[in-house]
Amino acid sequence: MPDLAGADKQAGPTVTALLADGPLEGRRIDVQLVEARPPKMIGAPAEDGSACRYCLAEWAQSGPSAVYAFLYAVENTYADRRLRRSGGIGAPRASPPSQSPFSRPVQPQG
Repeated sequence: MPDLAGADKQAGPTVTALLADGPLEGRRIDVQLVEARPPKMIGAPAEDGSACRYCLAEWAQSGPSAVYAFLYAVENTYADRRLRRSGGIGAPRASPPSQSPFSRPVQPQG
């Protein structure tokens, strides 16, 4: 799914996504084309740091813009909150458990 937070880093042709309803109603966002078509779903950032998912309102769209309908709001996950608190990507992460029940060698029974 296209990430609109990095919209300024896009390369290639774009289309203007018109958000028709939902919490971001009326916004216009440039999104990169996928296989020469508007993407079926997009994620649009909200002011509070969360995101909203939108999908194409109609499959047949033409011209320099595409209308998108609201699907659902995406709440920040634990990992997202931890990343923001710690300063971003590359921040230290909790180490995994030393041994998982799935990583034990199988002992032959006999």
